[in-house]
Amino acid sequence: MKKLFTLVAAAFLAVSANAQTQLTLGGQAENGSWSWGWTYQATPRADLFFGSQWGEFRLATEGVVAGASYKLVVAEANEAVNLRINHTVTDDTEYITVNATEITGTFAEGVKDVELQGTEAGAALSVLSFEIDGVQTVYSQNWGVALYSGKYTTSQWGELYLIGAASDEAQTITINFNEEVPEDALQLKVYYVEADDEGNTEGYPAIPAGTTASIDIDVAVKAISLQAKDAYTIDIVNAFTAPKGTQGITNITATENVNAPMYNLAGQRVDAQFKGVVIQNGRKFMNK
Repeated sequence: MKKLFTLVAAAFLAVSANAQTQLTLGGQAENGSWSWGWTYQATPRADLFFGSQWGEFRLATEGVVAGASYKLVVAEANEAVNLRINHTVTDDTEYITVNATEITGTFAEGVKDVELQGTEAGAALSVLSFEIDGVQTVYSQNWGVALYSGKYTTSQWGELYLIGAASDEAQTITINFNEEVPEDALQLKVYYVEADDEGNTEGYPAIPAGTTASIDIDVAVKAISLQAKDAYTIDIVNAFTAPKGTQGITNITATENVNAPMYNLAGQRVDAQFKGVVIQNGRKFMNK
């Protein structure tokens, strides 16, 4: 079976907005492997997707003292997510349902760490900020949680899985970056469903220098990761997959109703003031 990877033009226009599917970053891939070697850095906003029940996203680590105040601000409440506070003295764990856009309180004792935990797979939450005594904390991506965008520091050969990229059909993977990626800094690691004629079970198409990369993948794959060839800081705006052949066409335009209703990831209708991931005209995007 022939394996072919083709770099396509960075600037593209989809035939239909419905063709693209946004991918999430990190967590556990479809082949069961976990992302590793990519440390999430961006704050204060984080758009989370809990791919696993009880998945965790860390908001603060140990060193928090008794009497300190905290404030969590989210774009929209989601009762399928808990604020989990792990205490140091009693070793108790406190769970607070994220049932409002602002959750505030005071730590009764020292804290090991503070995390957001999804109580069901598929829960989503847009974190706008988390402060302790008025100071924004530094987050870290734990397990079972993927993001729609993020700034990461990488280790050599670390893998950040593109969740949702597994497919039996030919597809185009597009990744947008906030800053220009250096030449020969990144590659995709593509896990084949079947070995090729030479017995290879993986492929490594290069990510070209620039702020946008689109790569055609002509084979069935069970997982795709973004892999760093060295230690870097990488700022990812978003990543998408689309059936091959629906991109790179410049003589077809898609007409969209800009006043069409918008919905959040829970299927609830929202207005233009909503901040976070929304769906409009069948297309998922980040509304800022």
